[in-house]
Amino acid sequence: MTAAQDAPVLRVEDDGRIRCLTLNRPDVLNAFDDDLYDAVRDALRAAADDPDVAVVVISGSGRAFSAGQDLAELAKSRQHDDGERHGFGPFIETLESFPKPLIAAMPIDSLVATKQLLLASRLDAVRAARERENVSFGSLLGGPANREALKAFREKRPPDFTKLPASSKKEN
Repeated sequence: MTAAQDAPVLRVEDDGRIRCLTLNRPDVLNAFDDDLYDAVRDALRAAADDPDVAVVVISGSGRAFSAGQDLAELAKSRQHDDGERHGFGPFIETLESFPKPLIAAMPIDSLVATKQLLLASRLDAVRAARERENVSFGSLLGGPANREALKAFREKRPPDFTKLPASSKKEN
C-alpha cells in the first residue's frame, strides 16, 4: 500500500469553534466514493451534535476541491453487509438537514458544479416552499378586503370596507 492509500479519506481538524473537513483523495482529485461520502456524512453528523462546533468548512487537498463522483467506483460492485445505507443518498440527506453554517472553500470553477448539485438536492424542498408561498399569497390577495380594494381601484373610487364581514376587517 502507498502512503496515499494509508491516509484517511477525510481529515478532520478543529480550530476553535471551526470544524475543518478536508477531502483527502488528491490522487483522484478528491472524487467521491462510498468511503468519502460516508466519512463526510459521519463528520457532519458529529459536528451537528457537538455544541463546541459553530461552523464547518469543507475543502479539498491537492489541486482540486472535488472532481465529483468517482466514476471508477461506479463500475465496481458496491456491497455493504452492515445493513446501513451508504454513499450519495445518505450524504445528501445529511447535507440538506445540517443545522449549522457550512462553508465550501473551493476554487471558483468548482463553485458552479457544486451549486448545481446543492440546488438539485434541494429542488423538492424549494418547490414545496414556493407552493406554500403561492397558497398563502393567493389567500391574502383573494380576501374580501383586498377584493374590495382592487375593485375600488378599478372603479376609481375609495374602497368601502364597511360592508365586509367582521373577520375580514382585521386584514386592513
